[in-house]
Amino acid sequence: MILETGSLIMIFYYIRPITCLWIFNNIASSSGLGDDNYVVKPISDKQFMWANSPFWDVKSQMLYFADITGGTVSSYNPLTGRLCTTKVVEESNSTVSFIIPIKGKTNQFVSSLGYNVTSITWDGRGKIKSKPKFIAQLATNTSIFIHSAKADPMSRLWAETIGPIGVKDGQPVPDSGAGSVYMLTADKKVIKRISNVDVPDGLAWNAQKTKFYFIDAFSGNVSSYDYDNESGEISNRKTIFILKQHNITGFPTGATTDTEGKLWVGVFFAGQVLRIDPDTGKLLRSIKIPGKQVTSVAFGGKRLETLYVTTSQILQEISPPTKNDGRVYYVTGLKSSGKPIMGYPARSVNFT
Repeated sequence: MILETGSLIMIFYYIRPITCLWIFNNIASSSGLGDDNYVVKPISDKQFMWANSPFWDVKSQMLYFADITGGTVSSYNPLTGRLCTTKVVEESNSTVSFIIPIKGKTNQFVSSLGYNVTSITWDGRGKIKSKPKFIAQLATNTSIFIHSAKADPMSRLWAETIGPIGVKDGQPVPDSGAGSVYMLTADKKVIKRISNVDVPDGLAWNAQKTKFYFIDAFSGNVSSYDYDNESGEISNRKTIFILKQHNITGFPTGATTDTEGKLWVGVFFAGQVLRIDPDTGKLLRSIKIPGKQVTSVAFGGKRLETLYVTTSQILQEISPPTKNDGRVYYVTGLKSSGKPIMGYPARSVNFT
């Protein structure tokens, strides 16, 4: 993990070994939390250092996610309860922030390594036998790394980069203004869409392909942009939700939309997921998550009615980890559902 302490020295955590665990959904569970009948359970007992970027693949009916500082990618089959985790490369300081299946290609994924976008070949079960293939470089400063990524409705890849996060006087200290959001086109052209952000930490689009939602974590704000689907250009930034105005502590992280056009946002340090109306700024629901450090969210399952939530156990000086931190959770009984991913790396993009 890249983590700065008071002296802002980067430290990388231990290498997590390759694991392939067979675990069934009814082994590890927790009771329903909150004021209604939704249920929150971990997908397994495994704790990751910085699980992030959950992606539900409709074709395979599998959940994929990464452990940024563990340098691993994972697949999870809810039908069998099978969770498989493998290192992408053996170097101990290699960050891996996301994994998205490449449309039209078997066992091919777009992923990342440090500040580079890469492709990997993986059967979702065993080891990754070949080295990642380079696609694009998003930074030149070696302290910068890709934090998360998604694809827009036109199958262009959007990736968020950040610098190291330090700790001073019991508070997180980001590398000020080091974060950016990039768009990777079909011909591998890299375009910077947002710059000078401390920690960009959430990307989503509305069903009409007219709005782009963005989270600036350390500002505590959720924003919307006008979005041009053909070009990918964004404009007219507008703040649509401020956590402090709702007496919510923590930092907004990760976002997805549901079939009603509402926005679901995780809250890091607060152990919850919010459902927000992006048009009115109204807070509609709060879902309690046992892991305090919520990192991202995604809808999955056969009917896309299950909300998957990743968490981490970083910044341990501020938030000492518990048995609940770093796990990946699923939430049922929400009476909300997502929509199939409208775009992810398309066949026209030569990622391999």
